[in-house]
Amino acid sequence: VLAVLREIADALGRPPAEVALAWLSGRPGVDSVIIGARIPEQLETALAAADFVLPGDARERLDEVGAPELGLYAIQTSGMRAVLVGGGWPVERLRP
Repeated sequence: VLAVLREIADALGRPPAEVALAWLSGRPGVDSVIIGARIPEQLETALAAADFVLPGDARERLDEVGAPELGLYAIQTSGMRAVLVGGGWPVERLRP
């Protein structure tokens, strides 16, 4: 993910941190992004990400390389086990 992030940042002429924050803040279900800055330049980069719109092809590429590979392990959550084997959590608790 970092290699692709750096490649995209270089192509766009933006700092990798700005691209990463723009990508994360535009993902479904993300309401806020926590930033940390030790120096003013880091804060400026983080704030610039709020106004930066990541091009669609760059977003798609980052989504692709950043997707978790769950495979069969996706069913190993307690909620999924309850659905598969019965009992456990009520269905209402499984809904987001």
